[in-house]
Amino acid sequence: MKPSRLLVIAGALGLVAVVLVQLESWRSRGGTVYVFKATRVVEPPGTLQGAYEVVAVPGDAYEAMRSQVPSRELEPWVRSTPVVRVVRAGETVTFDALQKSADPGLQIQKGMRAAGVEVQGAQAVGYLIRPGDHVDILGTVPEKGAMVTRHLLQAKPVLAVGQQYRLEDSAFLQSRTYSTVTLEVTPAEAEILEAHRSLVRTGFSLTLRSRGALEPVKTPTYPITEVGLR
Repeated sequence: MKPSRLLVIAGALGLVAVVLVQLESWRSRGGTVYVFKATRVVEPPGTLQGAYEVVAVPGDAYEAMRSQVPSRELEPWVRSTPVVRVVRAGETVTFDALQKSADPGLQIQKGMRAAGVEVQGAQAVGYLIRPGDHVDILGTVPEKGAMVTRHLLQAKPVLAVGQQYRLEDSAFLQSRTYSTVTLEVTPAEAEILEAHRSLVRTGFSLTLRSRGALEPVKTPTYPITEVGLR
């Protein structure tokens, strides 16, 4: 075999090895996330249909740009949504390039309801609660002549915080505080919240659950005073 051909084969094998090492490195650091890159110029009000490719980035690197860059699960929306500015060839597609009005909006499961809870910083775990989290709702209410703190609802999905209803919404970067948290509840649970709203003198408090921890817990109600109702 000619030396030149051997050099070509060696170079190709070396390139494959580099790619494999890079992929393994990405996998060990948190997996791979797929995002979109424009393959040609797209001008408003055009869409990215047929004008993008899916590219892989390390999972840990994506965490730093999650709020600005859509990932593959949003591909139908990315593909069909009109752009609001010129997208250049080779550019990574970002949320600010896409028309927000094409977004499907708040997603509520069939038979469920969205219910808002007013919160301040301490009641929302220092504003660390995000869409997609699960929370318990606590309230201090009158019970048998005393005021007690109890769990009113448990493991409720968070649909939105303020006006942010998806974790990737770049608008969240403009404000890290909010005054409401929107939860997905059953109609009966919505009644529980509404019935207690006027009784909870200091407002509801939310406690944040760890990812995947959805099992109910049993806790005793905590009496904070034996003084009768006024």
